[in-house]
Amino acid sequence: MPRTQLTSPDQLTELLLAPGPDQPWWVVRHHRTEANPAWSVKFGARTPVEIIAALTDALTAPAAAPAAGSRQPVRAASGRRMAADG
Repeated sequence: MPRTQLTSPDQLTELLLAPGPDQPWWVVRHHRTEANPAWSVKFGARTPVEIIAALTDALTAPAAAPAAGSRQPVRAASGRRMAADG
């Protein structure tokens, strides 16, 4: 069976595709760092490719910062409710 292994530029994360009858087809591993423990995820032959793609997309996308003022409407609504109750 064909085998494909992709490694991140920093060598911390690897994606392995190794189809086999009794093993997971896809394995994603992240090596331990000072700040984070090692982890791995395994997917079988019947895992929808969209789930695997969502994981790899989440790993490669930069972390999104909260939008400036994103909580302002909640704070304003809380203030109105509190004022109306009093």
